Amino acid sequence: MSAAKHTPGPWQAREWSCHAKTTVAVDDPSCGVTGVRVVAECETPQDARLIAAAPGLLEAVRAIAQEATAEGEAADEALAIIQRLCRAALALIDQEGAR
Repeated sequence: MSAAKHTPGPWQAREWSCHAKTTVAVDDPSCGVTGVRVVAECETPQDARLIAAAPGLLEAVRAIAQEATAEGEAADEALAIIQRLCRAALALIDQEGAR
C-alpha cells in the first residue's frame, strides 16, 4: 500500500477557530505559534466529527480490502477477519454519529 498523502491523524473536532463553529485540527509542532494544523472548518459539530473520523475509517477500509483479496486457505480465514473489521468500522461510524 502506498503511504498516506493526507495530514496524519489523529484528527480532532474542536472549537478552535473564529471562522467556523467547529474546526477539525491536529496538533503539529511544526505549525508555528499555534502548533495546530487546521484540516477543515465546519458549520456543525456533527460534520466535524465525521471528518475527524476519516483517518480511522480509511485505515479500516484498507484493512478490509487487504483481507478481501486473500487467496487459498487464507480466504477462508479472511471472511471472519472482514466481518470483525466491518463491525469495528460500523462501531466507529456509530460512535461519531451518536455524539
